[in-house]
Amino acid sequence: MSSDYNPLRYTLVVSSTSPFTAAFNTFHFPGWTAQLDGGPISLVPDMPYGRITTLLPAGQHRLEVWFGPTPLRLLADGISVSCLLALGFGCTIHRGLFKIDTHNTKREAECPI
Repeated sequence: MSSDYNPLRYTLVVSSTSPFTAAFNTFHFPGWTAQLDGGPISLVPDMPYGRITTLLPAGQHRLEVWFGPTPLRLLADGISVSCLLALGFGCTIHRGLFKIDTHNTKREAECPI
């Protein structure tokens, strides 16, 4: 058996003569995904602690479990970036780097002399 762990990804190569349940000391949470030999496999929270578990068949297999984005997180990231850009643009206008004259409706050429 070989393994590679970090907080957001687990990679295991396991060999077993009978099916077994693999459990990870990480809480099951939306965004955790798994693949067994390159194909999707379901993750289930165990009871009563809610750790990540999955049933593995007998034989030699490569299991990958990782934490990835969810549609809600991607939406929240997009909103955050949009707000940051709007704030930066608003601060730029407020500091006078862009001159926007909304009060003068008459367009007259300014003479610097």
